[in-house]
Parts: sequence; C-alpha cells; structure tokens
Amino acid sequence: MSALCIKTDLDVRRVSSGQAGTITVGYTAIAGHSALPLMLRRAAENMPRVSFVLRELVSTDQMDGLVKGNVDIGLLRPIVARPGVVSRPLMQDRLVVALPEGSSLLGNMAGRKGEPLPLGYLDRLPLLMYSTKEARYFHDLVLRLFASAGAHANITQYASQVPALLAFVQAGLGMTLVPASAMAFAPAGVEFHEIDGRNGVQELNRVELELAWNEETANPAVLRLLDLIEAPA
Repeated sequence: MSALCIKTDLDVRRVSSGQAGTITVGYTAIAGHSALPLMLRRAAENMPRVSFVLRELVSTDQMDGLVKGNVDIGLLRPIVARPGVVSRPLMQDRLVVALPEGSSLLGNMAGRKGEPLPLGYLDRLPLLMYSTKEARYFHDLVLRLFASAGAHANITQYASQVPALLAFVQAGLGMTLVPASAMAFAPAGVEFHEIDGRNGVQELNRVELELAWNEETANPAVLRLLDLIEAPA
C-alpha cells in the first residue's frame, strides 16, 4: 500500500508539472507531413511520459475545438481570431502549380517539367479550388494570386483538403495550387511547377502555418510543450 501511495503521489506531481498527461493536437493535412512530426519528435525526447491524441482537422474545425476545449494545440492556417485563442507563426511555405503529368492543358505555353510558370499561363484553365468554408485561407490566397496576374480563375471543382485536390489532378480533371511541402507526398501522375515570382508575386505567395492554443488552458503538459517549442532546438 505504501509503495502504491508513493507511486500515485509521483504520478500526480508529474501531471501537475507537465511531465505527464495527454495533449490533443489538431493539424491540417499538410502540417501532418511537416510541422507535426517535428513537434512530436521533440516532445518524445523531452516529454516521454506525455501521450498525444492526433486529430486531422481543417483550420476552422481546429479553431472550434480550441474554443470548446476539445483541442489543446492547433497547427492551422491564419483565420479569423476567436476570443481566448492565442496563436503565433510557426512555419512558412509557398504555393506551387500542380498539373496532370504530361498534360496538354498549357498547350504551347508549357515549359520544361518543373520550370517556373507565370500565373498568366493559368488564365481560364480548369481550376480545382479550395472550399470557401473549410479552406477559406487558401481559397482567398489563390484568388489574390490570380488577380495579381490579371488571370481568370475558372473554378470547376471544390475540395477542403490538399490530398483531395491532388486526387482531382491525378484524375486529369484540371490543375490546382498547393503548398510546396505537398510535393513530398503527392500521388503518381502529378507534376509540379514553381510560380514565377516576378512582379511582386513572390511577396504575395506566402503560406503561413500557425501554432494556436487556448490562453486559459489548464493542461500543464500543454504549457510545457509550448515552452519547449519556443526554446531553441
């Protein structure tokens, strides 16, 4: 009995100090292949007694979860702030053009595979677009990029997540713009081109990923993880 009491007391101290416990992490599909593994690796090295519940969610659903307490930490895109939710920039990416491999969509304008494309080349091509509800951040960014080049966005399909858009591309239904980090897990049959960064496009073509949490969190492990992420690697 005495040993059990000592163990229980030790467990309580570990939880209260953030050395043990559970953290629910929300993340986007892209973050699941970039920021999330880095965060989990660092946590495993420094917080081995903390367990994680991972939930792939679009940014709006993550924000809802943070407000309601169903999500402890979110890896999400910058969206409309909610009272009580704090966020800070975590990673930066850029959009690239995804086309069916060997596609004739660009006609005579097509360059070599992987060659940067001016956005004007995408004028009126079938555009596989981000949902206005679940993926407003990307939806608006794509429209701003098209507008900056005077190109018409000919939207033919919608999806809320990058893997779904790449599936459309793989099926030959059109082209889309996705974060460059998505190239690491793209399906076969999709080719990518950088976006020509001239005429101010490079400054506009910035994709932000934020780390978010509820400022009133009572989970000591969350606070410990935030300190860990803030600390130099």
